[in-house]
Amino acid sequence: MVNQSLKRQNELLLSQMRTIVDETNRAAAATNEAPEVSPLPSTITAADIALLNGLPESNKPLGRPANPYRERLLQFFEEFDPSQIDLIDDMLDSYRGVEDSLMESLELKYRFQEMHK
Repeated sequence: MVNQSLKRQNELLLSQMRTIVDETNRAAAATNEAPEVSPLPSTITAADIALLNGLPESNKPLGRPANPYRERLLQFFEEFDPSQIDLIDDMLDSYRGVEDSLMESLELKYRFQEMHK
């Protein structure tokens, strides 16, 4: 859910950026002027653009740093929903920094479902 929200925000931001660039180019073409080159250097890189477009980072380290929540999630899903085990790394990426909230939400969800079986 968090990841989808961020992706929508990135898509909106990219759309707005494309609109501004297109409008600037159209205005310059209408006046037969070349688009003005900004004297400020651009700080956005090709890797940043790829990341905003949802492409994987090419310079990610091969090994993941140990995450103490990974083992807890693995044990949790082995008990409650083994089909989710393959998604653990994606969940941890999406909820980086708020892992306690993720664990609490999952425990509430699955305990509630268990009560209503």
